[in-house]
Amino acid sequence: MTVTLELKPELEQRVVALAAARGLSPDAYLLSVIEAVALPAVAEDASLEEFEAAMDKLAEGMDNVPVLAPDALSRENLYGHRA
Repeated sequence: MTVTLELKPELEQRVVALAAARGLSPDAYLLSVIEAVALPAVAEDASLEEFEAAMDKLAEGMDNVPVLAPDALSRENLYGHRA
């Protein structure tokens, strides 16, 4: 199926930026977003192979995701002065 979308310029810029950050074309990025929403998640009774395949698919395009600093989720960083 072919779908044509008319995006507002600001949304188009955001999609292009998100796709580039993942090393994907805008078309491939949008397809991955639609698949993530439209396809069912791995069933609770999925086999180990099915689970691993789902995790591999989830990880596709995530090579450029920045790593959090070790203290990024510390209590002090989360709550600041309220810790």
